[in-house]
Amino acid sequence: MSERLKINWVSWTTPGSYTWVVPVNVNWIKGYLIGGGGGGGGGSASYGGGGGGNAGYIAFQGPVTPGESLSITVGAGGSGGTGGSSPTAGGNGGNTQITFSDNTLLASRNAGGGGAGTSSAGGSGGSGGIPLIYNYRGLLESHGNGNAGSSGSSSGGGTVDGGTTFINAFFNGWSSYNGVGEGGIGGGLNANGQNGYNGIVLIWWEE
Repeated sequence: MSERLKINWVSWTTPGSYTWVVPVNVNWIKGYLIGGGGGGGGGSASYGGGGGGNAGYIAFQGPVTPGESLSITVGAGGSGGTGGSSPTAGGNGGNTQITFSDNTLLASRNAGGGGAGTSSAGGSGGSGGIPLIYNYRGLLESHGNGNAGSSGSSSGGGTVDGGTTFINAFFNGWSSYNGVGEGGIGGGLNANGQNGYNGIVLIWWEE
């Protein structure tokens, strides 16, 4: 009977910069990353703010060297815009990326914040985030753009489509990351927009 493989994993969900050193005897990893979602725009007295854009994603697997250092950045969700007499747009989502020692780069960038509502029109929806890939080591990968937020209207703020920003991972235990990288909902009339959700980096390997 063949021996069951042990799966180890690590994740980063708090925005910031990190370094991860590939463990001894690990020559192949798999992973997933999502950027920060855009913040929803603030609403005016007449029109709601636009919804923030969702971040893009990248799933990958490929070779690494034990002791190799990977630079990791987790993007923050964009701040929600302020509603009221002088509404403001939502902030853009932060970039999430992994940089390998040979400058191979996997990144999810540019999820846009929703526009502010005005006296005559709803705020525009934020643009969806896009992946950026420089693959110098033959990684296997798949990726997708984030969905754009919808515009605000006279009846309320713009919404966002959850898209692919949901991860379920069953490794050493059950972990569920719901809403990762989603854009914030636009503020209703005179209301603040919601913050976007933070990004994530998830890496796992087998022994």
